Amino acid sequence: MRNESHVSSSILCGVLCLATCALATGILFAPIAVQAQSTSLPATRIYLGAIFTVDSHAGPWLPSLNPAYDYGFHDNSNPTIVNEANSGIRFTPGTVLTITYMSGLVSAGGSLPFTDANGDTTSPYGCGPGLTDPPNGKLLPCDYGDLSKKTYLMALMGVFTDSNGVIVGRPFTIGDGPYHATVPARATQLQMGVVDDIYHDNMGSWSIQVVHYGSTACSL
Repeated sequence: MRNESHVSSSILCGVLCLATCALATGILFAPIAVQAQSTSLPATRIYLGAIFTVDSHAGPWLPSLNPAYDYGFHDNSNPTIVNEANSGIRFTPGTVLTITYMSGLVSAGGSLPFTDANGDTTSPYGCGPGLTDPPNGKLLPCDYGDLSKKTYLMALMGVFTDSNGVIVGRPFTIGDGPYHATVPARATQLQMGVVDDIYHDNMGSWSIQVVHYGSTACSL
């Protein structure tokens, strides 16, 4: 009976804590696990976050706001933005976001294949070992990322920015994930988009999950 009482108290604690957070923020929280220990302070692991749509026309950032990070022909649409208001995640320095491809396909248009967030792995275009920029003289967003790793055309890319959309830190390739990104100082949001140089003829979209795992505790 003692163990059963602790389990019941732990579950009740988790429900109460989650309900309190949801009422305070308007964001839904989901329990990941409930731990019952021989203590009066059981902890409940929760996550904050949501699933976001990344359209195939979206660039990871706007070159007009970041001229030092120019790419493509400037025909990209606005990036998908993740911030505290639409995710419940507080963008404090050191917070770790887990970014994961969920579903959907995109194409660079025409007869080119539809791909997941890893991009077109049959294409010779991209960044990193064995890949090259398209032969039009324009850079790709991935040219500003980690060039020691392959990033294919039409892959998912992200970057942290301030509230004005100005880049903070280094852009990074996400792919299918799960990818763990740490919020740097001065960042207030995550931006996501597609690696490409010509966006107007792209097709499709992805569903991308962005979450922050944490824990909460209360005493009964």
